[in-house]
Amino acid sequence: MKAFVVFESEFGATRQIAESIEVGLGESVSTELVNIHAVGSVVLAPDDLLIVGAPTHARSLPTAASRADGAAHSSADYRSHQLEPEPFAPGVREWLDTLRLDATSCAAFATTAQIPRLLSGSAAVGIMKRLRNAGGSQAGPAQDFVVDKQGAPVAGELARAQEWGRALAAQMREAYTAGAAQR
Repeated sequence: MKAFVVFESEFGATRQIAESIEVGLGESVSTELVNIHAVGSVVLAPDDLLIVGAPTHARSLPTAASRADGAAHSSADYRSHQLEPEPFAPGVREWLDTLRLDATSCAAFATTAQIPRLLSGSAAVGIMKRLRNAGGSQAGPAQDFVVDKQGAPVAGELARAQEWGRALAAQMREAYTAGAAQR
């Protein structure tokens, strides 16, 4: 029983959220935090949990064009933003389109702007849809974590991500116990 947290991050906020989720999970289950650019192939066992996250770009998952646009803005408009390594490499969207799962429990998260979801959209919704299309089983509602205008998680979001990780771990342990009782 292991939890994998796979993430894409352009300016670091999604990485920070992923790290906080991993801390919450890691209090009670074995975890692995994987940057999408180093993911290779993740080998999942039946009792594992796959959690995938990305920033919200143009109301959905990042694309090659939106990554390039973000990188251009970082150098021109947002000098306070520091790009993560490999900002132009394929990301979560491209990886999910190649993924095949066998009823693996999955969860999705995204970072999004501090505006109403109706306006901002959510990469988490697209991630969860792709995880289900790949054969995954949804472990719970997709989560959005809010970032401010400087691209940093707003106050309380890292703690909320850690708590979400704890809740996912508890759910994972319960499912494992129930499955073991049926075997």
